[in-house]
Amino acid sequence: MIESSDWQFLITTGAARDYGEMRFLTHNDQFAELKAIWEAFLHDGSLNEHLTRRLHEIEQRDSIFPNIDPGYWAVGASEAREETTAVDVPPSESATADPIQSN
Repeated sequence: MIESSDWQFLITTGAARDYGEMRFLTHNDQFAELKAIWEAFLHDGSLNEHLTRRLHEIEQRDSIFPNIDPGYWAVGASEAREETTAVDVPPSESATADPIQSN
């Protein structure tokens, strides 16, 4: 929502200030809830039944890109993919391999 093109317009012009503020607060609250779930996992190494169920509910509601692996954006992920590609594709084929076709 913060990066949405109309967010700042909605807040600053007053055209839909209440809606814009409500949406911002909702997103902020949802982020805080997910952060608390993550912190519980870090602390305990697992999630209790309630937090597991709540995380599943959030995933079902907000999973707009279920096939995207967030690991692609992890530190060192691009280097790991390059190493995997180098191992998976023989050197004679790697120069001509079409990365779109190989996925």
